[in-house]
Amino acid sequence: MAAVAEKLTLAQFQLKYGQGDHSYEYWYGEAVPKAMPTWIHGLLQAILGQLLNEAGYSAGAEVELRIDPTANPKPDLIATSREVEEPYPTKAVDVVIEILSKDDPMPHLLEKCQAYGRWGFEYIYVVNPESKQLFRWTGSGLQMTDSLVTIPAARIWQQLEKSLRRKRFSEPRPTGAVVFLNALIALAEPVETHFLWRPQLRDPGDEMVLEAAINGRADALITFNTRDFGTVPLQFGVEVLLPREAIARIRQ
Repeated sequence: MAAVAEKLTLAQFQLKYGQGDHSYEYWYGEAVPKAMPTWIHGLLQAILGQLLNEAGYSAGAEVELRIDPTANPKPDLIATSREVEEPYPTKAVDVVIEILSKDDPMPHLLEKCQAYGRWGFEYIYVVNPESKQLFRWTGSGLQMTDSLVTIPAARIWQQLEKSLRRKRFSEPRPTGAVVFLNALIALAEPVETHFLWRPQLRDPGDEMVLEAAINGRADALITFNTRDFGTVPLQFGVEVLLPREAIARIRQ
Protein backbone atom coordinates (compact mmCIF):
# COMPACT_ATOMS: atom_id res chain seq x y z
CA MET A 1 0.00 0.00 0.00
CA ALA A 2 1.54 3.29 -1.11
CA ALA A 3 2.58 5.89 1.44
CA VAL A 4 1.17 9.39 1.53
CA ALA A 5 3.89 11.26 -0.40
CA GLU A 6 4.37 14.36 1.74
CA LYS A 7 7.31 14.40 4.15
CA LEU A 8 6.30 15.05 7.74
CA THR A 9 8.02 15.58 11.02
CA LEU A 10 6.83 13.39 13.87
CA ALA A 11 5.05 16.40 15.40
CA GLN A 12 3.26 17.11 12.11
CA PHE A 13 2.26 13.45 11.76
CA GLN A 14 0.86 13.33 15.30
CA LEU A 15 -1.06 16.56 14.72
CA LYS A 16 -2.57 15.30 11.47
CA TYR A 17 -3.07 11.58 12.16
CA GLY A 18 -2.76 11.18 15.92
CA GLN A 19 -6.25 12.33 16.90
CA GLY A 20 -8.13 9.05 16.56
CA ASP A 21 -6.95 8.01 13.08
CA HIS A 22 -4.90 4.89 13.85
CA SER A 23 -4.86 3.58 10.27
CA TYR A 24 -1.52 5.25 9.52
CA GLU A 25 2.02 4.56 10.70
CA TYR A 26 4.81 7.11 10.88
CA TRP A 27 7.68 5.74 8.82
CA TYR A 28 10.74 7.89 8.20
CA GLY A 29 8.85 11.08 7.40
CA GLU A 30 5.93 9.44 5.66
CA ALA A 31 2.39 8.55 6.70
CA VAL A 32 2.01 4.93 5.60
CA PRO A 33 -1.56 3.53 5.60
CA LYS A 34 -2.01 0.17 7.29
CA ALA A 35 -3.83 -2.53 5.35
CA MET A 36 -7.45 -3.03 6.38
CA PRO A 37 -7.74 -6.26 8.40
CA THR A 38 -10.06 -9.04 7.22
CA TRP A 39 -12.06 -11.48 9.36
CA ILE A 40 -9.30 -14.09 9.17
CA HIS A 41 -6.67 -11.46 10.04
CA GLY A 42 -8.64 -10.40 13.13
CA LEU A 43 -9.23 -13.98 14.26
CA LEU A 44 -5.56 -14.87 13.86
CA GLN A 45 -4.47 -11.78 15.76
CA ALA A 46 -6.69 -12.75 18.70
CA ILE A 47 -5.51 -16.40 18.60
CA LEU A 48 -1.83 -15.46 18.56
CA GLY A 49 -2.33 -13.05 21.45
CA GLN A 50 -4.07 -15.73 23.51
CA LEU A 51 -1.43 -18.38 22.76
CA LEU A 52 1.39 -15.97 23.64
CA ASN A 53 -0.31 -15.10 26.92
CA GLU A 54 -0.65 -18.83 27.69
CA ALA A 55 3.06 -19.25 26.91
CA GLY A 56 3.97 -16.73 29.61
CA TYR A 57 4.17 -13.54 27.57
CA SER A 58 2.17 -10.33 27.82
CA ALA A 59 0.84 -9.71 24.30
CA GLY A 60 -0.62 -6.53 22.84
CA ALA A 61 -2.13 -5.73 19.44
CA GLU A 62 -1.44 -2.62 17.33
CA VAL A 63 0.81 -1.06 19.99
CA GLU A 64 2.80 1.87 18.62
CA LEU A 65 6.55 1.52 19.00
CA ARG A 66 8.40 4.65 20.16
CA ILE A 67 11.92 3.18 19.83
CA ASP A 68 13.10 5.33 16.90
CA PRO A 69 11.97 8.99 16.71
CA THR A 70 11.92 8.74 12.91
CA ALA A 71 9.71 5.64 12.69
CA ASN A 72 6.75 4.64 14.90
CA PRO A 73 5.24 1.46 13.41
CA LYS A 74 2.25 -0.37 14.87
CA PRO A 75 2.95 -4.11 14.51
CA ASP A 76 -0.01 -6.45 14.51
CA LEU A 77 1.29 -8.00 17.76
CA ILE A 78 4.14 -7.57 20.21
CA ALA A 79 4.84 -9.67 23.29
CA THR A 80 7.18 -9.41 26.24
CA SER A 81 8.22 -11.75 29.04
CA ARG A 82 9.29 -8.79 31.13
CA GLU A 83 7.41 -5.92 32.73
CA VAL A 84 5.21 -4.00 30.29
CA GLU A 85 6.54 -0.53 29.52
CA GLU A 86 3.78 2.07 29.48
CA PRO A 87 2.34 3.83 27.63
CA TYR A 88 4.51 2.86 24.63
CA PRO A 89 7.60 0.64 24.27
CA THR A 90 10.80 2.69 23.89
CA LYS A 91 13.01 -0.38 23.53
CA ALA A 92 12.64 -3.76 21.86
CA VAL A 93 10.57 -6.49 23.48
CA ASP A 94 10.86 -10.25 22.91
CA VAL A 95 8.42 -10.84 20.05
CA VAL A 96 7.04 -8.81 17.13
CA ILE A 97 4.57 -10.23 14.60
CA GLU A 98 3.20 -8.93 11.32
CA ILE A 99 0.15 -10.68 9.82
CA LEU A 100 0.06 -10.51 6.04
CA SER A 101 -2.86 -8.85 4.30
CA LYS A 102 -3.45 -8.74 0.55
CA ASP A 103 -2.74 -5.00 0.53
CA ASP A 104 0.63 -5.30 2.28
CA PRO A 105 3.53 -4.38 -0.06
CA MET A 106 6.32 -6.91 0.49
CA PRO A 107 9.18 -4.34 0.19
CA HIS A 108 7.73 -2.29 3.05
CA LEU A 109 7.18 -5.43 5.14
CA LEU A 110 10.81 -6.50 4.68
CA GLU A 111 11.95 -2.98 5.53
CA LYS A 112 10.02 -3.20 8.79
CA CYS A 113 11.58 -6.58 9.60
CA GLN A 114 15.04 -5.09 9.05
CA ALA A 115 14.17 -2.21 11.40
CA TYR A 116 12.87 -4.60 14.07
CA GLY A 117 16.17 -6.47 13.84
CA ARG A 118 18.21 -3.29 14.20
CA TRP A 119 16.16 -2.26 17.22
CA GLY A 120 16.91 -5.52 19.01
CA PHE A 121 13.79 -7.72 18.71
CA GLU A 122 14.80 -11.33 19.23
CA TYR A 123 11.80 -13.02 17.59
CA ILE A 124 10.48 -11.40 14.40
CA TYR A 125 7.68 -13.24 12.61
CA VAL A 126 5.54 -12.80 9.51
CA VAL A 127 2.36 -14.89 9.37
CA ASN A 128 0.43 -15.62 6.19
CA PRO A 129 -3.12 -16.64 7.18
CA GLU A 130 -4.22 -17.46 3.63
CA SER A 131 -1.48 -20.02 2.92
CA LYS A 132 -1.12 -20.99 6.60
CA GLN A 133 2.61 -20.31 6.58
CA LEU A 134 4.82 -18.95 9.34
CA PHE A 135 8.11 -17.15 8.64
CA ARG A 136 10.88 -15.93 10.91
CA TRP A 137 13.23 -13.07 10.04
CA THR A 138 16.82 -14.35 10.04
CA GLY A 139 18.60 -11.02 9.58
CA SER A 140 18.95 -11.42 5.83
CA GLY A 141 15.50 -12.65 4.85
CA LEU A 142 12.39 -14.60 5.82
CA GLN A 143 12.70 -18.31 6.50
CA MET A 144 9.76 -20.67 6.95
CA THR A 145 9.51 -22.10 10.45
CA ASP A 146 7.32 -24.61 12.26
CA SER A 147 6.99 -22.72 15.55
CA LEU A 148 6.40 -19.25 16.93
CA VAL A 149 8.74 -19.06 19.94
CA THR A 150 7.53 -22.16 21.84
CA ILE A 151 4.16 -22.43 20.08
CA PRO A 152 3.93 -25.08 17.31
CA ALA A 153 2.65 -23.66 14.03
CA ALA A 154 0.25 -26.62 13.75
CA ARG A 155 -1.49 -25.49 16.95
CA ILE A 156 -1.98 -21.99 15.52
CA TRP A 157 -3.64 -23.30 12.35
CA GLN A 158 -5.79 -25.74 14.33
CA GLN A 159 -7.07 -22.90 16.49
CA LEU A 160 -7.74 -20.77 13.42
CA GLU A 161 -9.67 -23.54 11.69
CA LYS A 162 -11.67 -24.17 14.87
CA SER A 163 -12.60 -20.48 15.07
CA LEU A 164 -13.60 -20.38 11.41
CA ARG A 165 -15.78 -23.51 11.85
CA ARG A 166 -17.45 -21.99 14.91
CA LYS A 167 -18.23 -18.85 12.92
CA ARG A 168 -19.71 -20.88 10.05
CA PHE A 169 -21.86 -23.14 12.25
CA SER A 170 -23.01 -20.32 14.54
CA GLU A 171 -24.84 -18.55 11.73
CA PRO A 172 -28.60 -18.45 12.43
CA ARG A 173 -30.59 -21.28 10.94
CA PRO A 174 -33.57 -20.43 8.72
CA THR A 175 -36.98 -20.47 10.37
CA GLY A 176 -39.71 -22.93 9.44
CA ALA A 177 -41.39 -20.28 7.29
CA VAL A 178 -38.18 -19.66 5.35
CA VAL A 179 -37.65 -23.39 4.83
CA PHE A 180 -41.22 -23.74 3.55
CA LEU A 181 -40.90 -20.77 1.17
CA ASN A 182 -37.57 -22.03 -0.17
CA ALA A 183 -39.11 -25.45 -0.84
CA LEU A 184 -42.10 -23.81 -2.52
CA ILE A 185 -39.83 -21.72 -4.74
CA ALA A 186 -37.89 -24.86 -5.70
CA LEU A 187 -41.13 -26.48 -6.91
CA ALA A 188 -42.38 -23.40 -8.75
CA GLU A 189 -42.28 -23.15 -12.54
CA PRO A 190 -41.86 -19.84 -14.38
CA VAL A 191 -44.86 -18.82 -16.48
CA GLU A 192 -44.66 -16.92 -19.76
CA THR A 193 -47.61 -14.61 -20.34
CA HIS A 194 -48.86 -15.35 -23.85
CA PHE A 195 -52.27 -13.68 -23.46
CA LEU A 196 -53.48 -10.69 -21.47
CA TRP A 197 -57.04 -10.84 -20.17
CA ARG A 198 -57.23 -7.57 -18.30
CA PRO A 199 -59.26 -5.80 -17.16
CA GLN A 200 -61.09 -8.52 -15.27
CA LEU A 201 -60.76 -7.57 -11.58
CA ARG A 202 -61.58 -4.49 -9.53
CA ASP A 203 -57.99 -4.24 -8.23
CA PRO A 204 -55.50 -3.71 -11.10
CA GLY A 205 -52.72 -5.06 -8.91
CA ASP A 206 -54.37 -8.50 -8.95
CA GLU A 207 -54.55 -8.77 -12.76
CA MET A 208 -51.00 -10.13 -13.09
CA VAL A 209 -51.78 -12.87 -10.54
CA LEU A 210 -54.87 -13.98 -12.44
CA GLU A 211 -53.05 -13.92 -15.79
CA ALA A 212 -50.19 -16.01 -14.33
CA ALA A 213 -52.72 -18.59 -13.15
CA ILE A 214 -54.49 -18.68 -16.52
CA ASN A 215 -51.34 -18.82 -18.66
CA GLY A 216 -49.84 -21.41 -16.34
CA ARG A 217 -52.98 -23.56 -16.58
CA ALA A 218 -53.27 -23.65 -12.78
CA ASP A 219 -56.02 -25.66 -11.17
CA ALA A 220 -56.38 -23.23 -8.29
CA LEU A 221 -55.36 -19.77 -7.15
CA ILE A 222 -54.44 -19.73 -3.45
CA THR A 223 -55.04 -16.43 -1.68
CA PHE A 224 -56.41 -14.81 1.46
CA ASN A 225 -57.90 -12.14 -0.82
CA THR A 226 -60.78 -14.19 -2.20
CA ARG A 227 -63.16 -11.22 -2.19
CA ASP A 228 -61.25 -9.22 -4.79
CA PHE A 229 -60.98 -12.19 -7.14
CA GLY A 230 -64.64 -13.18 -6.75
CA THR A 231 -65.87 -15.70 -9.33
CA VAL A 232 -63.83 -14.34 -12.26
CA PRO A 233 -61.12 -17.04 -12.11
CA LEU A 234 -63.79 -19.76 -12.38
CA GLN A 235 -64.64 -18.43 -15.86
CA PHE A 236 -61.16 -19.56 -16.90
CA GLY A 237 -61.32 -22.88 -15.06
CA VAL A 238 -59.29 -21.68 -12.07
CA GLU A 239 -60.71 -22.28 -8.61
CA VAL A 240 -60.05 -19.70 -5.86
CA LEU A 241 -59.10 -21.28 -2.51
CA LEU A 242 -58.06 -20.05 0.91
CA PRO A 243 -54.70 -21.44 2.11
CA ARG A 244 -56.39 -23.66 4.70
CA GLU A 245 -58.68 -25.08 1.99
CA ALA A 246 -55.69 -25.82 -0.23
CA ILE A 247 -53.84 -27.59 2.60
CA ALA A 248 -56.96 -29.65 3.39
CA ARG A 249 -57.14 -30.72 -0.28
CA ILE A 250 -53.47 -31.74 -0.27
CA ARG A 251 -53.95 -33.83 2.89
CA GLN A 252 -56.87 -35.74 1.45
